[in-house]
Amino acid sequence: MKTILFLLFAISTFAVQAATFNVSNPTEFQTALTSAEGNGENDIIILSSGTYNISTTLTFYSAENYSLTIQGSGAAGCILDGGGTTRIMTFETTTAAGDINISGITVQNGYGTYGAAGVNSESATITISNCIFTGNTATDFGGGLGMYTNTGTVIVDNCTFTNNTATGNDAGGLFVGTNSGSITLSNSTITNNEAQGDDAGGCMLYSDGGGTVIMHDNTFTNNIAFEDAGGAMVYLLGAGSSATIYANTFTGNTAGLGGGGCWIRLPGGGGISYYNNTHTHNTTDDGAGAGVLIELQINGNLNVSDNSFSLDSAGLDNGVVSDGGAIWIEHGAGTIDVLRNDIFNCYAYNNGGGIFTYTETGTLNIHHNRIANNSCENVGGGFSFAGAACTLNSYNNSYYGNTAGASGGSEYYYLDNAGATTNVYNNIYYNNSPDNFDYSGAVTISITYSLIQNSSAEAYYSTGCIDADPLFADAPNNNLLLTWANYPVNDATKSPCIDTGDPASPNDPDASRADMGAYYYGASLGIENNQFPEIKLYPNPATDYVHFILPGNEDYDIVVYDALGSIVYPSTPLRMTIEGSVCSIYISHLQPGIYFIELRGKKISRGRFVKE
Repeated sequence: MKTILFLLFAISTFAVQAATFNVSNPTEFQTALTSAEGNGENDIIILSSGTYNISTTLTFYSAENYSLTIQGSGAAGCILDGGGTTRIMTFETTTAAGDINISGITVQNGYGTYGAAGVNSESATITISNCIFTGNTATDFGGGLGMYTNTGTVIVDNCTFTNNTATGNDAGGLFVGTNSGSITLSNSTITNNEAQGDDAGGCMLYSDGGGTVIMHDNTFTNNIAFEDAGGAMVYLLGAGSSATIYANTFTGNTAGLGGGGCWIRLPGGGGISYYNNTHTHNTTDDGAGAGVLIELQINGNLNVSDNSFSLDSAGLDNGVVSDGGAIWIEHGAGTIDVLRNDIFNCYAYNNGGGIFTYTETGTLNIHHNRIANNSCENVGGGFSFAGAACTLNSYNNSYYGNTAGASGGSEYYYLDNAGATTNVYNNIYYNNSPDNFDYSGAVTISITYSLIQNSSAEAYYSTGCIDADPLFADAPNNNLLLTWANYPVNDATKSPCIDTGDPASPNDPDASRADMGAYYYGASLGIENNQFPEIKLYPNPATDYVHFILPGNEDYDIVVYDALGSIVYPSTPLRMTIEGSVCSIYISHLQPGIYFIELRGKKISRGRFVKE
């Protein structure tokens, strides 16, 4: 018994203590920070409500393995004000466990050289949450907030960056840099920020080495960059970098050069997943990619899926290199998947009113996209593609009402290497001008099992092609759903694209022969895939398993697809359990990538998860 008592005493003696400071003015705040630098404790500084007029920069430098937490009373009532002349804070930690957490404050009217407020770490975690950064100015790297970690983690969550300015180098609102660490930006609002001398009007997430970026559920509105990236820039230099960007909204952002909404560059190669993002009214003055510009060089895989683009315009100042009104992609080697995107009413001064893509030796799979009413001044009103020794697979896309100034109203291909290969099938090309399709270069193109209006005399019009009205539901308003008014009577009300796709293609989910176009006609349902109710899956991304809640008390068939539309389950066994209304699917043996779960009951529901 004595031994046990002694052990408990020893443990309590060496337990880590936490110091708490309650402050109400700048002097008390700095005194608490100075004490926290060397007191050997995990420190919590609680700020009372009020406006703290900062005339001398708040500083913190710690080489201790202890954390610092700054906890404001709430951003609306706890304000640090730099008066337009003072940098608000400079915080730095150099140890692995020296985490810095800041929440519940407003930082306003700060002025600095490198960020109006700055927080840095060597390998620890920096977390900024529930804060507002407004009316700040910096010469470089983060008008509102500038942060850097060498190998650690930076998390910015549920913050607002508005009306901040960088007058010299990058990032009007937020700059986060790393060597080989991890950056997450989530649930934040980034609006009316400016990068007046360089790139990234809203934010810049950057790595010198092989960094990781996750950016999701943010809103970027009316940000301006005098050069690239009006809304957001993700720039990861090192080999093997990774960017996962999803569920963001980009509206009314402007870039003087490329990437009006979002600009992503991985010059050393790596992997990019870009999905479920919404883009509207983003513009470039002279550059490419008004919605999103993506450069994945050297080698890597890219997924661009389930995004929407409308009224994005590249090259409003008649920029000669302004390609890709919605999407611009440059790629070295590897695989690009562009699928299930809606691209409507976009414009490019040069090529690719909707999409422009180039790959050197990679494989592009572009399928199940709706591309309507886009325009450009040169070639490829809907989609313009250029490549060398590459492979292009274009199938199950719907093109309507796209216009090119020269040729290729819907699609235009240029392939300069005779070793390139193309597979083009199950597409719909209707009411595009001055023609539906055109190509040039070293490869002869053949299109099969597609509807191509007024093109039966063209050399590319091949096996299984038809020339007819596809009977879209409401094409002028971008509804390219196939219709069949008198279903199941096999009469003239049935779209000629139903059950007439390539018989070698996988059957549609309703088990019928493949349809032409982006979305199959769901026989007994009469609805299109992207209107299905959403299933929320968690955790997501996932490693070993995903869970979801069954939406009702009925029987369901469960189908799992990969990103290319191939059925993973039930063709391959997956272990799953159901307890109450919670379904768990064990996925540890799946290859990394994006997967889709479809529940088929009285209604069809769909959800997506990322397997890491």
